[in-house]
Amino acid sequence: QVWVRIGRMKIVVTGASGLLGRALVQQLKEGGHEVVGTGLTRVKKGGLVSLDLEDEQAIKRLLSSEKPDIVVHAAAERRPEECDANPDKTKRINVDATAAVAAAAHQNKAWLVYVSTEYVFDGERPPYAEGDAKNPPNLYGKTKSEGEEAAAQATGGDCAVLRVPVLYGPLEKIAESSVTALAKLVFPRTKEGTKADHWQIRHPTHVGDVSKAILGLCDARGKQGKAVKGIFHYSSPQS
Repeated sequence: QVWVRIGRMKIVVTGASGLLGRALVQQLKEGGHEVVGTGLTRVKKGGLVSLDLEDEQAIKRLLSSEKPDIVVHAAAERRPEECDANPDKTKRINVDATAAVAAAAHQNKAWLVYVSTEYVFDGERPPYAEGDAKNPPNLYGKTKSEGEEAAAQATGGDCAVLRVPVLYGPLEKIAESSVTALAKLVFPRTKEGTKADHWQIRHPTHVGDVSKAILGLCDARGKQGKAVKGIFHYSSPQS
């Protein structure tokens, strides 16, 4: 069976209240698609649908009811300190929920776009190609790597994995982005100074650009069907 939908599509976005999710919902709507955004703690803003990703039955009910053409799974626990403090919950969100979303999407004939991270690589030999061996340096990267595998297994490989770097964009709070969170280290200045590493080379990328890339994937899938799948990398060329 070939799933092809030309023109306007119905797209469910998980994590729609987050930094990337907010921009993505707007971009997909501007692209002419019907969008159902989900969230948990911030659903009252922007008319989102409440969805607890730790509730597999709730995921099944939502996708069975909405019958989307595409599901973009952007929700994740990405905060390193939270990942380390709550490893079991991190696995439930980044791995188990991904498997549940992917399986429910596949069961309802919806294509899955899974938003992953550059942290599936250890950073020792950049730049990385999509097929390079993974070696996550932390729990966040490990669970996102396992999420990639769960998504592929649940969909029989008929999905897209989009790996992105550190993101920035319009904020609800300064800690939403690792880029702007650096301001907390710099201001206010103290006589003692602030300790921070100087060896990481990152490629901060705007959420608007990533959203356009995801829109492009969705539109390409709608026009070309199963020819569009696999692993993709997207980031700003500037470090």
